[in-house]
Amino acid sequence: MKKTGNFVNVILVVLTGALFVLMLVLCGKYIDLRVNGISSSYPKMPENDKWVLSNEEYDTRFNALTLISPEFEGFRLKDGTMLASAYDANARKAVSDLLVKYLSVLLYEKPESVIFENADKRADYIENVTSSERYIYASLYNELPSAAILPCILGSERKENVSESVFIKNVFILSDENGNAYALCFDNEGNCKKFTPSESIAYDDSELAAYTDVRGFVGFEFIKSDKPKAVFGKSFDVSPPLLSKTSDFYNYSVYDANTANLMRVFDFNPNMIKSIKSADKTTSYVYDGKELYIDPKNTKITYYGYDSGIHLSKFLKYNPKETQYSFADKALSVKYLVNSLDRHVVGADAAPSLLYVTEKNGKTVFALKYMFDGIPILDGNPDITVEISGNYINKVEINAVYCSRTEETKPVLPQNKANTLFEGENYADYGALYVRESGTNLLKFVWTARKDGKNEY
Repeated sequence: MKKTGNFVNVILVVLTGALFVLMLVLCGKYIDLRVNGISSSYPKMPENDKWVLSNEEYDTRFNALTLISPEFEGFRLKDGTMLASAYDANARKAVSDLLVKYLSVLLYEKPESVIFENADKRADYIENVTSSERYIYASLYNELPSAAILPCILGSERKENVSESVFIKNVFILSDENGNAYALCFDNEGNCKKFTPSESIAYDDSELAAYTDVRGFVGFEFIKSDKPKAVFGKSFDVSPPLLSKTSDFYNYSVYDANTANLMRVFDFNPNMIKSIKSADKTTSYVYDGKELYIDPKNTKITYYGYDSGIHLSKFLKYNPKETQYSFADKALSVKYLVNSLDRHVVGADAAPSLLYVTEKNGKTVFALKYMFDGIPILDGNPDITVEISGNYINKVEINAVYCSRTEETKPVLPQNKANTLFEGENYADYGALYVRESGTNLLKFVWTARKDGKNEY
């Protein structure tokens, strides 16, 4: 009986193996395999079955990271204490969470314009605001439309469009005489809009009061000007990040799992592509009227949708009743697109942050910049651009960057002392920047000055 049982087991193993080989042959015939751009001679897979083996199903909408990274975040307490998060991830989160809480309500309200007779009156008004009993303050690297800010900070929550989109460079969350929160938003030119809630929302900074003696917060002050500008008044430590090549994590081969996932994000079926390699080691992957161009040497990835592109519903997961998606829908789709890309390609610890938005000739372009704890890296130019035409994303350009945290800490000069070096020049906007440290892949922290509202240093 024992020998008979062993014989049966052997027969079952052989049959199982033969069935498996047969299945592979059949799959190879059905999938229309393409290797190195060469098509098989088998019939093409039916269009409606192309995604059967692509594992395309995933949802990028939930737990999506914000695409807004303020350059400066601080607060003033009732006792006069003024603290800012000193480019520290944990400290920034404490302030950012409160900013999101208030802005996600206030920016939907219809704003009221604050009128100034001249620049001196505006400077006096700003001085009164910065002397208020308590507030939360943030400054963005560039001014951004509120219609783009809200989708970028709200995650998967979808609301109606804003009553009126305004450009915001600086924002104050303040408390009125009844203890209710309201917002003052300034653009690059110093124009001010006031947002008052239709239903009262209590101003509560009790959580921030607990951070008065915590590492990562440092005192700050405002420069007297007709535009809000805060600077650090004391020295603090920073941990400069390391900048690595994305090719350390990606070989950008069609056989690489990371690259296959990258293709799926751009609506490619990795099982159906054609690849074209050039002598300079750049590669073009072509599929269904789309092209993904990869330049490993310059770590640049470019997507083109020649026929139409990627329909916004791929990321939004809903189809609008109206003919066109709204501006908020477009901003949200950009957020989900960026969040669905692998962190090894888009910054890692240096998160992409919205830099500006332009609309021209029926096209909307979102430009993003890698920010490490609120500090741009390398320069002030865009690192990611997403172009939307109609209901389709038809072009994406990515400078692939991998930026990682280090344990090393270095002290920096107080910002108000560094600003004296820029006196007499035509600069009005001051901030920080991470640049390459010569001979290493470590980035170093520098104080900068740039023309107001521009990326020119």
